[in-house]
Amino acid sequence: MNSRREEIVQAATAIAAERGVRAMSVRAVAARAGIGSSTMRHYFPTQDELFHEVVGRSFHANLANLDIHDTAVPADERLIACVAQFLPADDDQVRMLEGWIALYADAFGPSHTDQGARLLDSLTAHARDRVTAWLDTLDAEGALQPANPALHVTVMLALVDGLCLALLASKHITAADAHATLAAVITKTVITAPT
Repeated sequence: MNSRREEIVQAATAIAAERGVRAMSVRAVAARAGIGSSTMRHYFPTQDELFHEVVGRSFHANLANLDIHDTAVPADERLIACVAQFLPADDDQVRMLEGWIALYADAFGPSHTDQGARLLDSLTAHARDRVTAWLDTLDAEGALQPANPALHVTVMLALVDGLCLALLASKHITAADAHATLAAVITKTVITAPT
């Protein structure tokens, strides 16, 4: 990556970490990077592009590709492990989903903000990109059931959202139940049966 562009992203990331994404104004980021606003606009023509890059860095740093490229591991196991990263690992982590639901409230709730909507939109786009990349790997191996690849992405992300909501809303579903449901859906609807 271009070093000046990287400096801008690092400056924006530092501001977001210190004061939140709302503080990532063009003026603040340019000052932190030690450049003029016009130079910053050269590398990031819109503030949304910079915002998306910073959000993406944080998002992707918290996900791994695990064994997605290891053809010695069955395709369903690889995909399940990757997508399961979107779910709490155990019941002790379910409370962490409150931040996820707060993000939706900030984007769509009664006190919604444009910043909340931008953040949710960016995170959703990055999630779609990552799941698409995992599916592209498996599709190249012939491991996906026939369907529009975007449909598989939508199904998996909708399932994850629904399971996260169920974990927060009900005492009748555990993290283990959510993981089992995810595994069943991926195995039955996304991955082809081994021949």
